Amino acid sequence: TSAARLTPFFVVGGGGANVRRSVDLVVPVPLVTPPPGVTVPVPLPRSIRQHLAMSSNDLALTIGGGLDVRVASHVSVNADLRYYRLLGEQDSNIGRFGAGVRYRF
Repeated sequence: TSAARLTPFFVVGGGGANVRRSVDLVVPVPLVTPPPGVTVPVPLPRSIRQHLAMSSNDLALTIGGGLDVRVASHVSVNADLRYYRLLGEQDSNIGRFGAGVRYRF
């Protein structure tokens, strides 16, 4: 660009990503009514809850770009948009928008 205050940029890269998946599994337990005259010493739970978690390491690729706008001699504001592709057991696509402030010494 010919404007000294504007600096567009392009980002491409790769690396590793750790993906963690978790779920709470709730299994209902039927409520049993005892026959008349029979007592149950311990009340039965209404449901059983189990927390399950799994993690995996995947290859991560990214591509994106943005714009850096200088607002003072050492200060600039930037915004960028990035697209991530996780290549693993189950491929995933992720978008990210970011903004920031940079101070140069």
